[in-house]
Amino acid sequence: MEFCIFANRTNINFTMSDLQLDFPQSDVDTLKDYVQKHGVRRKLRRGERLVAEGEDTGKIFFIRSGSFKCVRGDSRGRERVLALMFEGDLVANYLTARCGVPSMFNVVAMEESEGYELDIKEHTGFFERRVGDAVYVHGFVEALAYSHLSKALSLSCLSPWERLAELRNKIPDIFTRVNMQDVANYIGVSPATLSRRLAEVL
Repeated sequence: MEFCIFANRTNINFTMSDLQLDFPQSDVDTLKDYVQKHGVRRKLRRGERLVAEGEDTGKIFFIRSGSFKCVRGDSRGRERVLALMFEGDLVANYLTARCGVPSMFNVVAMEESEGYELDIKEHTGFFERRVGDAVYVHGFVEALAYSHLSKALSLSCLSPWERLAELRNKIPDIFTRVNMQDVANYIGVSPATLSRRLAEVL
């Protein structure tokens, strides 16, 4: 999830100083309900892009079924899996809509998937309100940004096997749905290393 916290053209009041803050789930549920009510239902085939790197369309997508990977090429041209998302998750390229910058990654369906897509620019009034020169964002934007930060910290601070445990706890049947290579890429090990680890624990 991309979020624009500061922009030169606008004064954005975006408070997230306490990293231990526990945001209410109701904020995120409000956003999910809104996207499902006002978004356009969309189906994607395996391998189809939901978001393309470099595109300038800001969108938010609620995953009703299926799964997606957030990917970007590294300096050697290799694909790096930055995040894995499943049913019930929200996917957004918020920076594109808020700051007018191109998307920095691709979001690709890992299996046949379905959900609701919302154009953020067409619903700006729901996400923020202006008071003079200041722009105040809705509480769920902070909640989603906090969730994004938590995932970034997980990638930086947890071991590959701790990340794998988190993933399997969330999606117990992940290996019947997702390519092992994508999971290995996400947790930061080779497919062969992941395969040996799974053989050891089974």
